Amino acid sequence: MYETVAAIVFASWVAVAIVFAVNHFRIVQRRNTNTTAEGNRRVARYSMVGLLLEAAAVFLVFAWPDKRPQLDIWPFYLPVILAPSAVATVAAAVNHLDIQWRIQAVVTESHQLIRSGPYALLRHPIYAALLWLIVATGIVVTGWRITLIAAIVYIAGTEIRVRAEDSLLAARFGSEFEAYRQSVKAYLPFVR
Repeated sequence: MYETVAAIVFASWVAVAIVFAVNHFRIVQRRNTNTTAEGNRRVARYSMVGLLLEAAAVFLVFAWPDKRPQLDIWPFYLPVILAPSAVATVAAAVNHLDIQWRIQAVVTESHQLIRSGPYALLRHPIYAALLWLIVATGIVVTGWRITLIAAIVYIAGTEIRVRAEDSLLAARFGSEFEAYRQSVKAYLPFVR
């Protein structure tokens, strides 16, 4: 059973990487061939610090594997639910963002406030999905201490990125974004 659960988790990482890669190339190509300019761009460069922390969290859950499977502590179905759910959420979120999807926090003049699909439930569903994937990986690969540390590091990085993106969106959309922020959680149930 452990091998099956581990295969599902690792396949989910591969699927997320494929979703990101395919959409990155598809969207960059569309941006380059788009005849209408994006206009002024506002970039939150400090959001890249958050990205580095998120990457460090992913590294943590893979770097220190535990020889004892964690499925005796955690219910085996938790990673089986979390990992594929993460893939579905990432794919849906990137699809709804379409040409606006980027790695770095950027808002352009032609930017639209997306509130459909997973964005109706969370303002930052991709961050939530990657957290689910980190937890699923931690359950399968490493001990609970490293999983907890990785989750804390990931949340710290995500908080930086959420603040960067939210400030750009607030500057661009004003009261429309503020109403959205008040009605939809960021990426965790208790984070507004």
